[in-house]
Amino acid sequence: MREKRRDPYRFLLVAFCLIGLVVALWYWQAVRKAGGEDSGERYKNAAAGAAVQFRRSIVDRAGAVLADQTASLSVCAYHINTPPLEQWCGLVASILHMQCEDIRSRFISTQGFVYLKHDISEAEAAGVKKAGIPGIDILEIMHRTYLDGPLFAHVIGFVDQKGRGLDGIEYQYDEILRNKSRTVFPVTIERGLQNLVNNVLKRQLQVFQGDSGCFVIMAIENGEILALVNIPFYDPERYWEYDRAKYPNFAISARLNPSFFPVFLQWIAQRRAALNHPERSSSSQIPAEKGKAALSDYNVTPGAWSDATFGAFRMYSPWSDAEMRSMVFQQDILNDLWGLGFGQVTGIDLPGEEAGSLPASMAGTWDAVLEQYMAATPVQTLRAFSALINRGKLVPPHVALMDSNNSVFKKISYWDGGMVTGPKAVPITEELGMRLREAFANEDGLPLVFAAPSPVRKDNNIQITALGFYPQHAPVVSYIFVMDGVQRLPDQYFKLLKPLKDVAAKAARFPLDG
Repeated sequence: MREKRRDPYRFLLVAFCLIGLVVALWYWQAVRKAGGEDSGERYKNAAAGAAVQFRRSIVDRAGAVLADQTASLSVCAYHINTPPLEQWCGLVASILHMQCEDIRSRFISTQGFVYLKHDISEAEAAGVKKAGIPGIDILEIMHRTYLDGPLFAHVIGFVDQKGRGLDGIEYQYDEILRNKSRTVFPVTIERGLQNLVNNVLKRQLQVFQGDSGCFVIMAIENGEILALVNIPFYDPERYWEYDRAKYPNFAISARLNPSFFPVFLQWIAQRRAALNHPERSSSSQIPAEKGKAALSDYNVTPGAWSDATFGAFRMYSPWSDAEMRSMVFQQDILNDLWGLGFGQVTGIDLPGEEAGSLPASMAGTWDAVLEQYMAATPVQTLRAFSALINRGKLVPPHVALMDSNNSVFKKISYWDGGMVTGPKAVPITEELGMRLREAFANEDGLPLVFAAPSPVRKDNNIQITALGFYPQHAPVVSYIFVMDGVQRLPDQYFKLLKPLKDVAAKAARFPLDG
């Protein structure tokens, strides 16, 4: 009898347990749904916040846009809100012109939130919205666009998916480019000239069968870089494929053999001695300083240049083969090279600049100098060459027209009294500078050309370097042109470099702020 009395209580206990279970399941579903909606919004807001970043447009010196922020549409999915994949995969694939397997692999590759396709058309976006599939949404994303593709890659650089600058101007001025006080960031380079320079470099590499090189044009008075091109280059919008070893910024890499520079310094030292002894200037040969070989008079006949050859080394310049072979370089030339900026960075506002190197000793003949290890960057060499023809004025090369205070780039002066800085300065008076420009002037407007084995290559290919300025008697711009891995070296190779003068003449017409 007692067992039968307990049956109603047992029934009530079971009923209460079932009711509690139902309530718990209902509450759990409600919380899950609310949490899912909140998570979806959280993922969406996080994705939108990471993608939409203000960044100034980068423009050339004339205001042409080189890099800009542009909007695009993307399809995304929130795992927690979407129905089973099989219910919508085929429909979405047909709308987006994709394979269902591609969507499946993307969807299962991560949890929470995933992009199914970027850069969709307005028609595709309308189709996705019309389908009304829960958890499938459209996001407007801002991303960086480089209007000239690889043309400015080594100058502008690139940003990652989150809009962070990783190379070039994008890296060097990342904080300024994020600053909303202004909408544009101007650079010193001119778009049309950059394109012309690129075409000339590409063509000459084909003619000489070279595999890499650079072409840089600089304003002599203030160091503004008017054009800077490297080959090979990369696509900044496919930044994940960028490899610094494969696509180096040749212009600021220590890949140049500057062994010709001691010749310039030797000539300057002897011209200085001649100007200090004007009574001897009537002689066709000016006596050299003690321990140094004599070179011919500074009144060089225009166009009467020589193509001197030393085994694998060749130089097209005002100096003959015999003169160059008779030179004896002294230790103080190392001080002059240091004073001109060799062996140290120039401070150009591009990341990754190398300092190069100087030999431990410079004493010896021209043949000995050629065998000593020297390495410099093209920008470093161009800066030093520009100082020689501009009264010793050593200017800071730069590619930005503004500094960190949003003002015009500060004209930092590294010279005082017409003398280049350094342990031992290279004094260049106005008269000596004029004589130097006269010596370097050529009636055909051709540059100085030096051909030698590359300091960083192990093959037997040649590196050709050309240095020039324009106009000949009142220089406005200077330039350096380098081709590496050259296999074809014709006898009259310097005549094939005439297009360089034509490009420099166009660059000299730009209005420059001295």
